[in-house]
Amino acid sequence: MPGNGGLVWIERLLEIECPPPVLLMTGSPELESAMRAANLPIAGYLLKPINFARTERLIAQLTDDYARRRDLIAVSRELCALLADSTGPDAPTPALAQELGRLAKALHAEGKRSPRELAGRSQDPAVFQDAITDAIAVLERTKHSFRSKELGELRQRLLRLVPRSTAAR
Repeated sequence: MPGNGGLVWIERLLEIECPPPVLLMTGSPELESAMRAANLPIAGYLLKPINFARTERLIAQLTDDYARRRDLIAVSRELCALLADSTGPDAPTPALAQELGRLAKALHAEGKRSPRELAGRSQDPAVFQDAITDAIAVLERTKHSFRSKELGELRQRLLRLVPRSTAAR
């Protein structure tokens, strides 16, 4: 993206408390940016041309996960505020206050999970299949430029991960 040299804008966005899920899309992947992206808690790194149906499902899932994370953080804050303000006859017992404090911390921690962690649990398998198919296609296109036994073996391993009809695209 123009003005986003080295993914600086994405890194800044991901520093906020509950960052939105980030999908990077590129038509000209570069090794350096792909490696930097791999080290960021982004939800996905997509190569053009984009499969719109699968991307739409992924965005819907990420949007739901993001709303859930924001809700969990809000509930944990409310619970902490209630505990901080609870005095007098209605105050919870010390044991209950301790348990509620643990619950608030757990809710907050779950809300802080990165989109990549959430995607690992709920990602549409078709998205992984597309990524594997794209990798196979790149290996096929570049096999004459980079003669490597390891790359050939990698291509074969990837081919075993996807159905033949998908890999043949």
